[in-house]
Amino acid sequence: MKKIYLQILFFIAIGIVTADWFIYRGFSGDIFERMNSLNLLAAYWGFIFFSFQYILSSRNPFIEKKIGLDKMLYYHTRLGIGVVSFIFLHLLFIIIPRLAESRGIPMFTSAYVGYAGLLVIVVLAITAKYYEELKIKFETWNRLHFLFYPLYFFLLYHIFFHADQGTPSYYLWIVFVAIVVYLTGYRIYQMIQIRKNPHHVTEVIRENENVTTLVIDGDHFDYLPGQFLYFQKEGFHRLLDKNPFTMSSAPHEPFLAITAKALGDLSEEFKNVELGRKVYLDGPYGIFSHLLHPNPNIVFLAGGIGITPFISMLKHMDEFGTDSKRVTLFWGIPSDKDFIMKDFLYDLEEKLEHFTLLPVMSEQPEWPGHQGFIDIDLIAEYVPDYTSALYMICGPVPMKEALEKALLKSGVPKKHIFYEFFDY
Repeated sequence: MKKIYLQILFFIAIGIVTADWFIYRGFSGDIFERMNSLNLLAAYWGFIFFSFQYILSSRNPFIEKKIGLDKMLYYHTRLGIGVVSFIFLHLLFIIIPRLAESRGIPMFTSAYVGYAGLLVIVVLAITAKYYEELKIKFETWNRLHFLFYPLYFFLLYHIFFHADQGTPSYYLWIVFVAIVVYLTGYRIYQMIQIRKNPHHVTEVIRENENVTTLVIDGDHFDYLPGQFLYFQKEGFHRLLDKNPFTMSSAPHEPFLAITAKALGDLSEEFKNVELGRKVYLDGPYGIFSHLLHPNPNIVFLAGGIGITPFISMLKHMDEFGTDSKRVTLFWGIPSDKDFIMKDFLYDLEEKLEHFTLLPVMSEQPEWPGHQGFIDIDLIAEYVPDYTSALYMICGPVPMKEALEKALLKSGVPKKHIFYEFFDY
């Protein structure tokens, strides 16, 4: 399912509930009567935003294979702003008229569900937006975020309790129930299959002080170079601890490899994982692969550990070649100590006629190559006809934003720029 189809469904749903509200409720009377009417519209809009958040977080392959899970989760977080805004307005439009008329705040079961739901939504929104500033570890935030799923069903009960039977909105909620039941059932089926097909760690490679590669048996797993997966260690207490990692291996290799920098609880444990350890892999996900975006002139822009999807793609090119006439890799890292897989990359540059490797060091003045940061001038110097090239960016958010802005300003079409949405 392409993104445009989801957008069409979203606006159709918004149109149905808005027309329903206008026909059956209207916008008349004094200011308090109007607010009392608007509270229902705000609730409808908020629930539609919330429903599409649920759909986007479902990891359903029918939706994901055309959009990419990283983008689905990106839009999932953006919709959260609308959810919080409309649910808050819904509550405000209920309370203000009642207080003005000295009727007090609603106190009954469905109202309690609504209050609890709003509180949980606010907590989820704040922790999702500011978990780094609040120094919440990814694993803790991830466990907390699982409240999203039972919360949806609580709010579904809340909105059904107040829905007018026989109206278009009522039947729309039934459709949403059917969609959510299907997505939830399919996700449970996926999780069962994942648990039935465990993998095992066969090698642990210390790339440097902070980066470790886990080599895992690759049975029952097909993927495209550049895609990512969710990694989970054995143990019930790890049931909710799933972290996304891009594979640094290529599909033709008889194993899987995950290369990660020690940034959280799980990735910090990589260096100490014992051989033979049972692990579970959920994937593959994403559409960040050169095979899906052919172009005769490809430019890889990597920052830090964001090199991993490009390692996978370059291994694939090494084995099968590439239809591209030119592939250029710019890799921004602090110093030579962060230059992992150096021998592979330099050997590949010698082997592949049209591959150019350009490491850029930001914190090593004595580095004989390029220093500072990747910018449009450096790109223009090494990439012929750079405005028509295809750009794939993976690295820290500030880097991605700066490079995209510079490329667009230089005349590179937006459709020629692809990037991962996860932080590195």
